[in-house]
Amino acid sequence: MQEMKFSSKEKAIFAGIMALIREGINPYTIKVSDIAKRADVGKGTIYDYFISKEEAISKALLHHLGRGLEETLQAVEGKDGFRDKYYVILWILARQADENKEQCKMFSPLGELSDFYEHLADYQEYLQANDRWVKRIFEDVFEAGIREGLIRSLEDEEESYREMAIIGALAAFAHSLYHPVTSLPAETAMAASYRILVKALS
Repeated sequence: MQEMKFSSKEKAIFAGIMALIREGINPYTIKVSDIAKRADVGKGTIYDYFISKEEAISKALLHHLGRGLEETLQAVEGKDGFRDKYYVILWILARQADENKEQCKMFSPLGELSDFYEHLADYQEYLQANDRWVKRIFEDVFEAGIREGLIRSLEDEEESYREMAIIGALAAFAHSLYHPVTSLPAETAMAASYRILVKALS
């Protein structure tokens, strides 16, 4: 699979941008001088690699999401069973929400960066690379479920249904993280999400 390649300077700039965002700074208010200081580079260096501050921030967000997806795939591939593979994804979502719920909400299409997604859409190559990571994660989970007889094997034209099913089950779990139901522990929400997926695909 083709992967996006970045120089060490670009990665330093990305890391600086993400550090600022983790501190709660709104991406719209980040200054080039803030990025340069956090990345330990000169302001001119940023313009050596990016046309604008917006481009740097957009690519930093996409790179951050891509690396998270790559790590998720590695974690999923490290498990053997369908349930364990799916639960890896759920635990990662739960951990991210626990570490910084506001940041995770911001990265949601329904979050504070919803207006920013139009700009992110300019970088189709990056979006497609991240989409490939997602597909590999889902395929690994599905293959385990089919081997174990827990979910049915679908025709090629039904692949979109299977993807929608797992996205829906994950979205239901994410909803419980950001809009918790009274007295609903994370483990209970995970079990419910798993049942939703199995029922949709069995």
